[in-house]
Amino acid sequence: MSERAVATMLFAMLIAAGQQSVSVVIAMRHPAMRSSLWAVVQGDSGLRPLGAAADVRDTMRLLHYAQPEVVLVDSAILGERDLQRLPTLRAAAPDAVFIVLGMGDHPAYAVHARKAGAFDYIRSTRRPNACPRRSGPLSADPSS
Repeated sequence: MSERAVATMLFAMLIAAGQQSVSVVIAMRHPAMRSSLWAVVQGDSGLRPLGAAADVRDTMRLLHYAQPEVVLVDSAILGERDLQRLPTLRAAAPDAVFIVLGMGDHPAYAVHARKAGAFDYIRSTRRPNACPRRSGPLSADPSS
């Protein structure tokens, strides 16, 4: 899935819920991916980038301050294998939709992310010009 498609998915999802624009925070360890996602979000008139962070501490501060509607978060920030920091981040922005981006290609990564509290999981190649792609069907229920 292209970065533009990720932005379109976010916008369509929240427009369907009656929103005119969507506020987004990007929490991405890799600088090139962070700036690439920022450019996509900033370039879409329906998305409002509120900030970007490179680690869990800065992400927590940003979430407390900004209270975004959507958080695009790198699985490396969360704890690559077990996503143990996701509940803490969700507590900082309880109304936000969290979408985890990671390198795991197996559908189990998406299931694990949803069980940890993410709305969805999108596979990322971590190359600056590469595009993230979804690993499975979109589900509003994190437990499914």
